[in-house]
Amino acid sequence: MLVQDSTVGTQVMESGSPSNWVSQLMKNFCNMVGLPIVKHEAQCLALFRLLEQECLKVIDAGVPKQPANSGSRGLRELKGLISNVNYEGVSSRSRSRVSSNASGAVETKVSSTDTVFVRSIWGSPFIDYAALDAVQSSGGVLLIWDKRVYEQLDIFVGQFSVNVLLRGVVDDFVWACTGVYGPNEDGQRAALWEDLSQVHARWPMAWCLVGDFNCIRYPSERLGCELFSLAMFAFSDFIDSNSLVDLPLEGASFTWFRDSGIPSMSRIDRALVSLNWEEHFENVSQRVLPRVISDHCPLLLEAGVVRCGRSTFKFENMWLKYEGFIDRVQHWWNGYSFVGLPRYILAQKLRALKADLKKWNREEFGDLALRKKILLTDLMGLDAREESLGLSGEDHLCRIQLKGEIEHLASLEEISWRQKSRALYVKEGDNNTRFFHRLANSHRNANYIKKIEVDGVLYEDEAEVRSQLVLFY
Repeated sequence: MLVQDSTVGTQVMESGSPSNWVSQLMKNFCNMVGLPIVKHEAQCLALFRLLEQECLKVIDAGVPKQPANSGSRGLRELKGLISNVNYEGVSSRSRSRVSSNASGAVETKVSSTDTVFVRSIWGSPFIDYAALDAVQSSGGVLLIWDKRVYEQLDIFVGQFSVNVLLRGVVDDFVWACTGVYGPNEDGQRAALWEDLSQVHARWPMAWCLVGDFNCIRYPSERLGCELFSLAMFAFSDFIDSNSLVDLPLEGASFTWFRDSGIPSMSRIDRALVSLNWEEHFENVSQRVLPRVISDHCPLLLEAGVVRCGRSTFKFENMWLKYEGFIDRVQHWWNGYSFVGLPRYILAQKLRALKADLKKWNREEFGDLALRKKILLTDLMGLDAREESLGLSGEDHLCRIQLKGEIEHLASLEEISWRQKSRALYVKEGDNNTRFFHRLANSHRNANYIKKIEVDGVLYEDEAEVRSQLVLFY
């Protein structure tokens, strides 16, 4: 299975409608800028068409489709065993093609890696890579990423891993990506954990590890295994000591299968992420893709916004903290006047009350996180002024007022996230918004329906899933 970005079309249109590639580029550019570009649309369109011509020249120049040794079993398995990382949460309808920004392969069995070889796997001219070469056709790790999305800051190759420090081109978020191929022998696993711990010590920041650890954490992750082992405890200790999250696996219980001889299967491939990585790339999920040639299943690590329909109206508990809120609601309710049956009058008054509450919430509360961020910026400005010029009596009063408003907004934000997380067992006022935020995201992921099977047919497209649910009820 090849993993690649959307490529340009086969024809550049100098006049008339732009190609699909140029149109998508214009759309993404507008979303990134966040402002109308009507006055500059012609210049942008001309620039993107020139870029399209350059891309076609690179492709027409001839990126070899197959290297000289493409017939080897190692390369065939490599193309069938790609661990994908999709940081936009976008996947195509076809299960054999995935749009991704970074990919990795373990056990490449390739002793020498070059650009021609890498481009034969991921057919895009805008790629960069880092590799741990195999030793005598054993092992090997390859990481590939899109240079238009991530900038490489540093590379570190260990004994069992290849590591790259990346920075997002758009958001400047810096994180470490590690591809792992663990040893098969128990005596070498301590060296694996030491190797990976050195990476974390070198780059103490957001971290994502993917690959074949050749080790399991629980007896249930191997067919026929019933007892814990020292290797399992050591694996769990490594995860806990580095504050990593072992993402749940969707779509299957095992990732490796022995197809000949005595049946054997286990979950030795996985993705581990740090808490700050998971918080930045929200709604992270890990699922198994079909295996064709290799005895390992490819893994797809997706991160992005969960697609959902129209949000339902919910009463916010933080409204009760607003002085005079009950009197305001009572005033609205008594002011509504409708004629008809009692149930009709009740329904119309509830609808009118919902509209008034939503409008009032936007005007009175707005975006709590944004308001708090603005106030914190103002507070930092006062602190900087105090260091250089000192503060007047009015400035001191302003700082006291800012701190009070920030504390009030933080309290409201905590109440809101506590309600969304449904963690009613936690006493209000614990000021642990991060905990409630993670719980709320967990509930949202659990409630999201990614696919549905009806009469033996599997539907994964969002529109098809929605249609089948409507038809069922």
